[in-house]
Amino acid sequence: SYVEGQTVLIEVNAVDDVGIKQTVVSVNGLIDGQRVFVDTEYPYEFALKIPYGQAGKPFEISSQALELTYGNKQGRLVSANRSVTVSVQKDNQAPSITLRQPKVDTTSYIVESRNLIFDADVTDNVEVSSVRFDLVIGGETVSSALSITAPYYGAIAVKTIADYLNQEEGLPETLAATLKVTAIDGAGNQGQVEAPIVI
Repeated sequence: SYVEGQTVLIEVNAVDDVGIKQTVVSVNGLIDGQRVFVDTEYPYEFALKIPYGQAGKPFEISSQALELTYGNKQGRLVSANRSVTVSVQKDNQAPSITLRQPKVDTTSYIVESRNLIFDADVTDNVEVSSVRFDLVIGGETVSSALSITAPYYGAIAVKTIADYLNQEEGLPETLAATLKVTAIDGAGNQGQVEAPIVI
């Protein structure tokens, strides 16, 4: 079985003593309707992305081959001996995040008015849709960066402590913050890690 959102590689093995003009693959039972693929060159391969929401709803794959002929002769259209039924499981697995910079298990220090560099390795059993990096101070997100494709690397501009506290006098020497990283896959599953920061 497959997981919703995955891409299925469909391969048709068709041979003829003269040649194959084309192969046709029909996919029935998808929640977004029937799909038909046609290929006229060997290898006869097709990529089918299983739609999200297909979990628990099997679909069927059938194939046909049209032989190559010359002149005005009509080629024979032959169907495969049997169709293939594919079962689909729900994607319940959240993306996995490894934060290379800053580290999750070590407090990172950054001077105000500098850039906070981030670098994350994000993987998923199907696909990663987006990765969001939030700089959080006092429970509020003060800056964000969004990545929709790898590599998940970049920087967030850090302001001054005075800017964050909205005051000029009686400022502390340091200010605690958190870099929160949230990864979302195509099914909406979320993975999250946090790294402690001191400005």
